[in-house]
Amino acid sequence: MAPYVELPWHRIHASLNWLPDGGERLLNACLQLNPSKRISANAAMLHGYFASLPPEIHLLKPTETIFTVLPPSVMRMVPLEC
Repeated sequence: MAPYVELPWHRIHASLNWLPDGGERLLNACLQLNPSKRISANAAMLHGYFASLPPEIHLLKPTETIFTVLPPSVMRMVPLEC
């Protein structure tokens, strides 16, 4: 059996090719196999990858979504499908 070799994200799926370095680090932190090493949802939202989002994103009510606070210019950058 061949040893496990970690692949870069752009080789997993072409849509991941646009991720900046911070995005790759966040994705790696979210997808850790060992739950004790996985980033929490709160820590993920404070990650530098999301620094350009408006502060209101952290104050959403349980019934709201990010789509209610993101400006249209950011919404155009959100991929509709993977």
